[in-house]
Amino acid sequence: MNNQTRFQWSVSALLVIAGLATFGAFRARSAHASVGNDFAKFKATGADKSDADIARYEALIAKSPKNVEVYGKLGGAYMQKGRETGDLAMYCRARSAFEKAVEMGPKNKVSLHNYAWCLTIFHKFQDAISYANKAIKIDPNDADAWGVLSDSDFELGHYEKSLDEAQKMIDIRPNLASYSRGAAIRFIYGDIRGATWLMGRAIEAGGPYTENTAWCRVQLGDIYFKEGAVPAAEQQYAMVLRMVPNYRHALAGLARVRIAQKRFDEAEKMLLVANQGMPPIVYAVELGDLYTLMGRSNDAEAQFARIDPMIAEHLKFGIQGDDLKQAMFYLDHQRNLKNALEIAETAINDHASVEAYTTLAWAYYKNGRLSEGKKAIERAMAMKTQDALLFYRAGKIYAALGDMDRSRKLMLTATSLNPNFHPLFKSEALFAMK
Repeated sequence: MNNQTRFQWSVSALLVIAGLATFGAFRARSAHASVGNDFAKFKATGADKSDADIARYEALIAKSPKNVEVYGKLGGAYMQKGRETGDLAMYCRARSAFEKAVEMGPKNKVSLHNYAWCLTIFHKFQDAISYANKAIKIDPNDADAWGVLSDSDFELGHYEKSLDEAQKMIDIRPNLASYSRGAAIRFIYGDIRGATWLMGRAIEAGGPYTENTAWCRVQLGDIYFKEGAVPAAEQQYAMVLRMVPNYRHALAGLARVRIAQKRFDEAEKMLLVANQGMPPIVYAVELGDLYTLMGRSNDAEAQFARIDPMIAEHLKFGIQGDDLKQAMFYLDHQRNLKNALEIAETAINDHASVEAYTTLAWAYYKNGRLSEGKKAIERAMAMKTQDALLFYRAGKIYAALGDMDRSRKLMLTATSLNPNFHPLFKSEALFAMK
């Protein structure tokens, strides 16, 4: 059975299972969940709950310092608080709590899969796989452990394995966590309709924290935006902000909508809030790009100057995984091109993801190594992921190689899929089609 046939069978199974499912408890998808929002005032099921959980479990541990179960729950509460606040120290506290639980219960499946889950935040994917497999050896139906395997293999670009592992998780426990994993994988395979459907199921399932559902609704908005459905994306982001005011991910998404609508002043206000504290790298870059679009070059450079220190701050807390984003920032903004290529070539030794091959292809292109760039971009496009920015980069590479017919087709694909795929590149793509 070839990969495409295997995928078609598996996604059909995902649809059937999701349609018949009842909903279980939520385990947050950690590998794709960026840090949360410092300024959100969540409902009783949100920040108040995570604060209360931390206080309760810390008090229980003070009374029973050898309680393995409570250490696991405390670690989970720290993880949730990290998502909500962007406080990197919370992830470190979670890691310490989970390590303590594993130390006291080395054959406790919950301790093992919790620690594995936390390791994905630090991008220790091979270690996460090892601990998750230990949990599965104890209990082959440990849904959380299967989720960690799916996350880790997804990040490493082992998509077929990730798909099988997500399917296994849905088989065992159909809920927000398993549906959202299935949605992410289906998007990578180019199945936008299936990804949208499954993310909708994740939202319907919900989770114990408001932020969990908010995160999935933002992902749904992102899918809509990537397929050019700007009004549908706007609706999802607005719904999140009514539920979780000032949620940084929804603000960043709505800012992209406002940029597409040429409402730049509103977009700036949203991105300024989204960039407070310790935001994802991409939001800092997007604010700089907006300033460039507005003709405010000094403000853009001041914003771009934040990128390397932000990455250094992540590393100080042991959180890795910014390397490809750092390289792409360099490449898109014509700086440190040789360094960016070195980063991309190093990353590809461990990652076979669409992101990794796209970054490598763009690095080869920017450094004049066009034939290598073509091979890498073809590898990135092999998954059939419907990403307009990917098609744009491929179009640029083929144009540099002199294949203008192929280039124009790719640029047309990009602009047809999402005319607003990048505020600085879309005009160039439209011009290239002429």
